[in-house]
Amino acid sequence: MNTRFFFISCLCVLFVFSVYTSYGQQSKKEKDMLDKAHEMTYEGQIEHAQKLLSEGEKDSGKTGSKKADADDGSSLFLSMLWGAFGTGYFLYGKRVPDAIFLLCGIGLMVMPLFVGDFMTSLIAGLIMLLLPFKDRFLQSA
Repeated sequence: MNTRFFFISCLCVLFVFSVYTSYGQQSKKEKDMLDKAHEMTYEGQIEHAQKLLSEGEKDSGKTGSKKADADDGSSLFLSMLWGAFGTGYFLYGKRVPDAIFLLCGIGLMVMPLFVGDFMTSLIAGLIMLLLPFKDRFLQSA
């Protein structure tokens, strides 16, 4: 009985010792797999995106500003708005054969691809939006 107890206790001590010593030592392959698994999690994606953004700011020398972010959102909204109006003008110009509505519709749809500045986009879009009604404004005045 005494030798069995000694043998089992030695096995337990060896098992605990082997687990304890290998706990802190991970192979490079295991560490890479754990890093990749962490990168696939939501937190890992956020960390990776922040790292890429900080590298991009260092490379370009630009610092992010609230005004630039607001202009990007406004420009995106204007692009969507001009595209919607341009589609409407284009369809109206095709249905009622009117070249000015057709051309302004194409212009409103294509203009956001070439104009990135908020104010330029706003002014050019408003001009193309009101251009088909120029004759009506001049006749009523």
